[in-house]
Amino acid sequence: MTRTTYISDEYANEMNMAGIRYQQPPPISGPIKIDLIWCTYLHRPCSVCGAEIEKKSVVAESHWVRVCENCLLYGDQIDEILARHASRIEEKAKAIRAMIGRLQVPTYKAWREEGSSRRVPPRDTGRGSARETTKGTRGTR
Repeated sequence: MTRTTYISDEYANEMNMAGIRYQQPPPISGPIKIDLIWCTYLHRPCSVCGAEIEKKSVVAESHWVRVCENCLLYGDQIDEILARHASRIEEKAKAIRAMIGRLQVPTYKAWREEGSSRRVPPRDTGRGSARETTKGTRGTR
């Protein structure tokens, strides 16, 4: 048996407007209201602390701003957490700017060729080569 759910035009319009609001940048001044919304996101960054938000059925989000469950837990310290995260981003931005004109990267063609060669690099297990680790053992390979 197939179940069909019908929604009203008012509800559809309200959800469409909410979706548009989530795609816009946050306002420059005034409070930013964060809503709890149902979602299917995988691994999105928290705007407050920078941590990755694992797949949850409900997230706190609005205007490009996402808040993870840990930041919600420590909500009374959210401004301090946000300041620390902003400081880390500023330091990272300085390091990124310092790389301008200095990166020596392989070509796209070399990247494609390496990926299509189907060679799997040996895994470093920290125990020596595979031949060394099986030396003296009996059995079939």
